[in-house]
Amino acid sequence: MGDKTLAFVSKVSEYINSNPKFVPSMLNTEEFKKDFSAHQGLLPILAVTQQVVEQLKDTTILTGHEAYVQALYYYGNVKLFAKTGDAEAKAIYEDLGKRFPKGKKGAKPEAPTL
Repeated sequence: MGDKTLAFVSKVSEYINSNPKFVPSMLNTEEFKKDFSAHQGLLPILAVTQQVVEQLKDTTILTGHEAYVQALYYYGNVKLFAKTGDAEAKAIYEDLGKRFPKGKKGAKPEAPTL
């Protein structure tokens, strides 16, 4: 529920209490009060949960980046050994190199046909 809707529902809740004669028969005031109370109670939990989720996202991005950088160090070192003729390093380099497909540098993509 957005801020404007929340303000509206909150005001209706106040009016239901202060002017119950306008409550339509199809509105179950006890259910309304339970629903609104539950909603209000969940808002702080939602706020904390969203904050935790954002912190988790930030942490996974940071740790993922740090792991990737370290993996690139290893890959670079294997590449150096492969260039010296080390067969084991060459096999590892070729396997890991699949992550970096080689293409024509500077090649322009084909124009779409109409």
